[in-house]
Amino acid sequence: MRPVEPSTSSPDRSRGDLETDAGSEPRSYPTGARIMAWLLVGLFAGAVVAVAAASFFGNDSTPSGEAGALADTVWPMPDDIDLPVLADATAAWGLDSTVRSDVDDALAGGSTIADLDADGDPDLVVAHGAVRIFRWDGEGYLAPIVVDIGSAVAVSAADVDADGWIDLLIARDAADDTIVWGGEWTTDGSRPELTELAGANPSSALLAGELSGDERIDIVRLGRGQAQGEPDILWIALGDRRFGTTELPSGDRLSLAGEVVDIDADGLLDVWVTRDVGWINGGDSIYSRRGDPTGPWFDVADDMGAGLEIDGMGVTIADLDGDEFLDAYVSDLGDNEVLMGGPDGFEPAGATGAERVRPPGAPESVISSSWASGATDINLDGRLDLVVANGGFPEGGVPNKIPDTSVVVADPPAVLLGIGDGRFVDVWPQLGLTWSGPARGMTIADLDGDGDEDFVIVTMTGEVRAFRNDVESPSITLVPAPGCDPAGAVLTIESGSTTLQRLLAPNTFASSHGAGAVVGIAGDDLTATVGWGDGTTTTREIRSSPDRQRTTLDCRG
Repeated sequence: MRPVEPSTSSPDRSRGDLETDAGSEPRSYPTGARIMAWLLVGLFAGAVVAVAAASFFGNDSTPSGEAGALADTVWPMPDDIDLPVLADATAAWGLDSTVRSDVDDALAGGSTIADLDADGDPDLVVAHGAVRIFRWDGEGYLAPIVVDIGSAVAVSAADVDADGWIDLLIARDAADDTIVWGGEWTTDGSRPELTELAGANPSSALLAGELSGDERIDIVRLGRGQAQGEPDILWIALGDRRFGTTELPSGDRLSLAGEVVDIDADGLLDVWVTRDVGWINGGDSIYSRRGDPTGPWFDVADDMGAGLEIDGMGVTIADLDGDEFLDAYVSDLGDNEVLMGGPDGFEPAGATGAERVRPPGAPESVISSSWASGATDINLDGRLDLVVANGGFPEGGVPNKIPDTSVVVADPPAVLLGIGDGRFVDVWPQLGLTWSGPARGMTIADLDGDGDEDFVIVTMTGEVRAFRNDVESPSITLVPAPGCDPAGAVLTIESGSTTLQRLLAPNTFASSHGAGAVVGIAGDDLTATVGWGDGTTTTREIRSSPDRQRTTLDCRG
């Protein structure tokens, strides 16, 4: 791949114009003149925003750090990288574009993908008021099975009770969260068994993973309250579908999304949590047991350089620059954050091209609000890409830390192609797709089983949009074997030219992605290694082939 240099957006130019002349340097917004303007208006506007936000969230603190410094880098597109081939498949796949919902929660809109009926095909689950399960029939989705528990805002999937059936973990805007236990009810019309867990009223998400040292799958509840915020809770599995609880050290911060992964390399799974209005109520957390399987839990985010104080809405953990250290992409309001990992923790990265400050073509006064995100090799070139769901709040009903700007309500997704060394190009304007909306959750997976990864977005209003990917390149699909818990598992693909590293079953805002990965094969033999959450590893040698392949990764060797 030839080296490329970044160009920088000017205030009146769309980020969709991918500059091809090399040699210019990235610059940050605001410019010097705009900084001077902010110095004049910031004392008033910034103070008003801070006071309004503090009143809304029941906290009298003022923002910490520098709010409002926007950086937006546009890299030229290398000649040797192809675009994905995306189409809106909502109607073709039989999905209702709008789901009628009884939930009045601006953060609702979760989705996940899992084989709930054990037929080998992935099923789509949408959580927005009720829980709707769309079963794949080979060409599209059947009419949904409705689990009418009410007030559902987020969903993830795991075999919590280890009975061979995938269970659904439902976060709700209600007094209780709900586990929908998997079983034959998806095919025989019977009612599923439910377990209620005392919720945060409302909760943001439920995350699954082995987090108590007893080989059972536990559940993390991320809490957000209307006033002071509810604490994050670890529901510890005791067997027989019973749970005990321990409180995680979150204080009154407003947790919105999290990920389960051993990020501090102590041999135990950690929980990375990103938080809304962190510039007022406190920053992000990484909960670690510091090598002790039974706890206690500590917040090590500041020690690792990951305690961002932003409007954190989602987090994606993956090796974004190919150096075999996991990095973090954290969704923000107005300026997404990239933290590059290394042996001593994390450092903020500038000029990545993944900032996604504003929609393509928007003026400086308009900014994006980014939510669910995910790492995927969407164009099957052996490099990791990012897909980001964006959208705002009607009538501006959200505190905004960036003076003199408004958050756009209907916003298109960002498809950020990796071009090497942790740099990305947003190619959405070139894909011929026109959809935009107030997006929230998103699921990335090979939904139609054709050997490339597609994605589904759910909006704040319950609209469902499916985007089919049809890339004509060889690929390998890697999936965990039945009975292998993929939570926190790290997949590393090594070839003669690249290294690709991502989680095998990642979570995102209000949603979780499919358990597995699809990776392009660029003419080289591959080595696939999975570091499972329990510390064991599985390695597979994969021969290059012009055909599309599928490999099962067994945690038992």
